[in-house]
Amino acid sequence: MHSEYANNDSIALISGIIKSDNNVADLLYQHEAIDLINDNLSKVMTVLLILTAVLLFISFTLIRNTIRLSVYSKRFLINTMKLVGATSGFIRRPFVVNNIFTGIIAGIIADIIIFMMLTYFSSEYAELRPVISNTDIIIIFTAVILLGVIITSIATAFAVNRYVKMKSDQLYYV
Repeated sequence: MHSEYANNDSIALISGIIKSDNNVADLLYQHEAIDLINDNLSKVMTVLLILTAVLLFISFTLIRNTIRLSVYSKRFLINTMKLVGATSGFIRRPFVVNNIFTGIIAGIIADIIIFMMLTYFSSEYAELRPVISNTDIIIIFTAVILLGVIITSIATAFAVNRYVKMKSDQLYYV
């Protein structure tokens, strides 16, 4: 059976169809084992979801702090741009565009690492190949790149806004 049918409702429906055949005398399967497996899978998925959220928060914090340090080193340049009359959008744009490219490059590097891991595990464990489809892989690769772009652009916008809104005399005490 495929994984889509690995619950008691689907198995009961399929067993009814199989039992209706005159050649089948009886059909046995373990209801409790299937329930136990489904319960364990839901617990594992919950733990993985929590772990993913924690790792996403940690990566966002690390990226944000790195970008804040980068913008901090250019706080006097931002102040000079403010003094000559540049708008906050004009000041923010080069920082955001630069970090969007950084996010794209980081996403591509992460995708390469994920692809290498998938290739290794699919060569070691042949049972893994049918589980992961090409569309799932494309969705994952796209999501990694998009998350890289979104996280870096949001973190950059907040970091630059902090120094754009800061007064000139406060730049020395940050």
